[in-house]
Amino acid sequence: MAGTSKYTALLDANVLYPSLLRDILLSLAHADLYIAKWSKDIRNEWTSALINNKPDKKDIILAVADIMDEAIPDCLALFARLCGANIKSKSHTS
Repeated sequence: MAGTSKYTALLDANVLYPSLLRDILLSLAHADLYIAKWSKDIRNEWTSALINNKPDKKDIILAVADIMDEAIPDCLALFARLCGANIKSKSHTS
């Protein structure tokens, strides 16, 4: 169950795009070894890129994304955009 793991990771599109890495990371989260999070923007980024490369698989890709959202409780991180904005603003002030 989500919430009992000690660590939380925000999974970016670059690790959700490749199916093998996505499967491994989601299996580990499902095994309660960590809490997986992603945002709607991240979901849209990896699904759009994959659909762009494999347009004939669009329905399957979108179904996989829906299954992911259902399989990992509380996976959608609402703070991801703010977190990214803070990281960018700090790097520009250095």
